[in-house]
Amino acid sequence: MAQKGTWLAIILLAIFLIIGLAALGAILYFTMESPVEKNSYLKIDLSGDMPEEKEDDPFAKLMGVEESAGMRDVLLALEKASTDDKITGVYLKGGGMGAGFARAQELRNALKAFKAKSGKPIYAYGEDFDNKDYYVALAADEIYMAPSGMLFLSGLRSETRFFRGFLDMLHVVPQMLQVAEYKNYADILMRD
Repeated sequence: MAQKGTWLAIILLAIFLIIGLAALGAILYFTMESPVEKNSYLKIDLSGDMPEEKEDDPFAKLMGVEESAGMRDVLLALEKASTDDKITGVYLKGGGMGAGFARAQELRNALKAFKAKSGKPIYAYGEDFDNKDYYVALAADEIYMAPSGMLFLSGLRSETRFFRGFLDMLHVVPQMLQVAEYKNYADILMRD
C-alpha cells in the first residue's frame, strides 16, 4: 500500500513538473523579442485604441490575441528606431484610430521628430482614413490609399453662443466677477 502511494505521488509530481515547464516555455516564447533584421521598417498600426500604457495580459498572449501597443511603447520605439541602423524607416498603417486628437497630435509630433533626427522615410497606407488617421499620416513622406478606399474628412468646428441680446430681452443684467483680463467665461453672458 505504501508503494502505491509513493508511485501516485511520483506521477502527480511528474505531471505538475511537465505542466510547469510547458507554462514556463510558453511564457518565455511569448515574451522573447525577435531580432530586428537589416533594412526593416517600424510598423505602427493606428487602428484601435492606443492606451497610454498597454496592459500585460498573459492569457491574451497564450490565446494568440494581438494586443494594441501603448502610446509610451510607440514613442519609445520611434526614439530607438531613429538611431538604429537596422531600421530603414517607418510604416504607418491607418484604419480607424481609437485614440483622441491629443494622442494623434503627440504621435504626429513624435513622427516629425523622428524624421528630423534620423532623416529616414515615413510611409503611410490605409484602406480608409478619417480625420485622426489622416492628421497623423500627414507627417509621412508619402501617403498611399487603396483604390476602393475612402477619405472621411469632416471639418472641425467650434462655436460659442452669446446670450447678451437674449438676456436684454428678458431685462436680466448679469453680474460677473472677472479675475483676470483674459478669462472668457463671462463673455458668453456679456457679449452679443
